[in-house]
Amino acid sequence: VEVTQTEIHQLEQERENTSALLELERDRLALAERELDRAETLVQREALSATRYDEQARVTLQQRQAVVALENQLHLIPSRLENLKARLSRSRTLVDQAQEDLKDTKIVAPYAVRIHETEVELHQQVGVGQSLVVGDGIEAAEVTVQVQISDLRQLLAQSRDDTADLDLSSQLDLGAIDARATLTADREVGWDAR
Repeated sequence: VEVTQTEIHQLEQERENTSALLELERDRLALAERELDRAETLVQREALSATRYDEQARVTLQQRQAVVALENQLHLIPSRLENLKARLSRSRTLVDQAQEDLKDTKIVAPYAVRIHETEVELHQQVGVGQSLVVGDGIEAAEVTVQVQISDLRQLLAQSRDDTADLDLSSQLDLGAIDARATLTADREVGWDAR
């Protein structure tokens, strides 16, 4: 919208400049035509050569061409201006439609998630069905637990089996362990674990 408004302003300025230039070129044409009339009078009196007359005629013709070119340029400005105004109107309609669409837009995850990757930038336009983020559900999470050997011995002692199997999952009923995962930075924040 702003670009089109700037183009309209430039075109209106161009119209003013072209009109001023056309006025100057018309004055120059009037001078050239007066010079051509004088040259014609002098040629009739045989006081001026035909070559000098032809030179003045060529200058006058060039000046006429300059005036016609500026007039044509000036005649094209209204249609260019109407084209820009129509483009501005379309742009404003698109902006209004986008604002309405934005009001109707609602982004909802189907379940509680932790976002770990964004696929769009702030203020970036996105299409229908385009992926915005990648996230993981927070209903369950896998946590790596480090247990000190002394604590592991204590767990093994509680569920001692006489078999010499080194597979801990066969020696321990891991589902029976009551545990809680907490943040090291804040022990108040935690989740029940199993």
